[in-house]
Amino acid sequence: MTSHFGLNWFQAGGIAQAAKLSQSYMYGRPVIDGDDLAILCRSSVNAPNQHAADYTTFHRVRDFRKLALKLVPEPEDH
Repeated sequence: MTSHFGLNWFQAGGIAQAAKLSQSYMYGRPVIDGDDLAILCRSSVNAPNQHAADYTTFHRVRDFRKLALKLVPEPEDH
């Protein structure tokens, strides 16, 4: 999530995508690790449904700040 002024938030991207409807990644806990974003998720991989977590998965987004969208347009030269 990203915001220019901390009030309106925009989804910046996805970290993990499940292959089946019975799988999910929930309650992600992000931690900044230098230039990377490290995330632990409660995950449903082989459980009977997407609500019954049976794993904890680790995800890393390297150089996550480089992926940020520009939320304020550049001024136009006249």
